[in-house]
Amino acid sequence: MLGEDLVEKDVWYLGSSYYLIDGVRKRLPYVDFYKRKAHLEIADELRSNISNSVDIPSLDAYLAANEQYLKELVYEAEDYV
Repeated sequence: MLGEDLVEKDVWYLGSSYYLIDGVRKRLPYVDFYKRKAHLEIADELRSNISNSVDIPSLDAYLAANEQYLKELVYEAEDYV
């Protein structure tokens, strides 16, 4: 949204679309971003970079690490139904 790489920067959410980025307060222009439909371009780019791999190196470890989250999803779905 800002057109800059934030990977190596310290980013803190301040509220109301404002962020502190390396000590500088900046506003993220969410509304303008979505009005320009820029999110669709980024989504297309991300989709084109996805490599589908069916193999998870350690499926048991993956499931164990996410067990609580998965249980919460199931509970939420059952509660909704």
